[in-house]
Order: sequence, then structure tokens, then C-alpha cells
Amino acid sequence: MNILVNGCSFSRGPGSWPYFLNCTSLVNLACAGAGNNYICDSTIRELHQRSYDHVIVMWSGLGRFDIQSTFKDTAYNSGYQSTKNDWPQKIVIPINDQDYVETDWLFGCGHINHEHNILSSNIFTGIYKYSTQKQLEQNSLARMVSLQSYLKCSNISYTFCLYQPYKIDFSLIDEKNCEISDNISDIALKLSSYDTDGIHPGELAHKTWADILNVNRLNI
Repeated sequence: MNILVNGCSFSRGPGSWPYFLNCTSLVNLACAGAGNNYICDSTIRELHQRSYDHVIVMWSGLGRFDIQSTFKDTAYNSGYQSTKNDWPQKIVIPINDQDYVETDWLFGCGHINHEHNILSSNIFTGIYKYSTQKQLEQNSLARMVSLQSYLKCSNISYTFCLYQPYKIDFSLIDEKNCEISDNISDIALKLSSYDTDGIHPGELAHKTWADILNVNRLNI
């Protein structure tokens, strides 16, 4: 099976769940700091260029807002983050999945996390000053619905999942194509499986989540 994955830092790096999926080919566009604007738009453009048997999206923080920009003087951009999803022992199956990452995205997570260069640039200042949390959440929900519509219209098999439990109205999302009865954050808590930063899930949590997807969504 040829699989496309997208998401944020919970879906990339050594020992993360995409690399435990049973597939013949994997492209992972996930970037640390990515929000749902990036996830939606970059997934659609990738699917316009290449075909996949199944798409798995782990949606990111609802309050994040991303834009395409020439601003590069920060770690919160897709070009820089794509370089962090390679490591010496990585098995490339069959291509380097980072070759397909769009490199011109700037992630609003940098503003949320008070990254100096992004704050100094004021690129996101107005967005976060004049947007409520509910408005940002509605933007994320709209991105989910947009990608859902594209996938359905294109007759592409897909699975949506969440990196943590969300408390918003999902009535516009087709639950039969979602794996949302559990999430990787709750699994990490149950298993006490965390990365060295104490925030991101550890390898056991990632393997457990991949096993859920393999059985429930990939029929393996």
C-alpha cells in the first residue's frame, strides 16, 4: 500500500507512528509546528501531483494558523523542519519522503511559542491579536471539511485522526473515515510513554497508535 501522511511534530521523527505502518511506500509531509492550514493545503497539492492508496492525516492544534511566506529566519518554517525528519538509520521506502515537502510555509506556532524572530517580524501579530480562540478553531474545522470534500470528490481512501482530544462540533466530519475514539496523546498518558521532552509521545505510544491504524484502517 502506498500511503501519504500529514500532521505536526506528533507525526514525524525517528520512532514516530508513520514509520510503523505496514506499507510498501510512504510519504510523510508532517512538520514540527505545523497547523491545519499547512496540513490541508499541502495534502491537496501533493495529491494533485501523485496518487496514493490511502491518506492518513493527524490534525494539529486548533489554534494554529499558517501562511506561505518567503520569511525563513526561524525554525518554524517547513523548509527547515523537513530537514529534521531525516536521520542516519531511517529506512527510505522507496524515496526520501521529505523531497515532497513544500518549503515555503511559515507556522503560527512560532508566534504562540514566542519565537523571537517571528514576534519581531509581526507577521502573525494581527491575526492572533484580533482572532478569538473560537474563530481559530472554526478555521481549523473548515480546513478539515475542505480536505474531506477533496478526498471524497477524488474518491481517495483516507483516515482522519487527532493528536489530542478536541472539544468542538465534529458534525461536519464523516466519522466513518475517522479514528477518533482514541488519540496518541491519551495513549502516551495511559502507557507513560513520552519522549525525552516529556511532552511528545514516546516510541511505545507511537507503535501502539500505528498498530491501531494497521488493524482498523489498513486491514492488516
